[in-house]
Amino acid sequence: MEKILEKLDNYNLFTNIIPGYLMLLFNVYYFKLEISNIIEQVIVAYFIGQTLNKLGSIFVGKILLKFTKEEGLPYDQYISACDKDKKINLLLQERNTYRTFCTLFIVCIIELVFSKIYDKINLSNSAITFISLVICLIIYAVSYCKYNQYIADRIRISNKKEKSNSKKVK
Repeated sequence: MEKILEKLDNYNLFTNIIPGYLMLLFNVYYFKLEISNIIEQVIVAYFIGQTLNKLGSIFVGKILLKFTKEEGLPYDQYISACDKDKKINLLLQERNTYRTFCTLFIVCIIELVFSKIYDKINLSNSAITFISLVICLIIYAVSYCKYNQYIADRIRISNKKEKSNSKKVK
């Protein structure tokens, strides 16, 4: 367990583990959820944090950007700027942490509202499990597609840099 914790970087700790653990604690205290094993808690917290992070990336980030004057820049400009200014990556990680915490609070509010409606609509536990699995599938499928696009963009940018560097050498 110690070796796993040693390998965690700040990004995973602050963007996945801590928000996930806070969500887990919220559910333990509010909904009387029981998870006693520390290893199980860490795994569940990490999964919850990952899911919150993905949900924030897909939906909440877009909503939050509407409140700022900045719309974001093309990905190739981001890559180029990160090569020149190493602090941009750190700032992006901090921004993602804030976005994940915003997502955490939104999901907790939704859970509170849903818990009040739950008794009135009389859904079975299997129906809630099914709905939860479908939501997770959608979140992770959209995230997969989004990251696939990031990878393709980075490859294009890298190839473009190689071509421009080889022209300079000739």
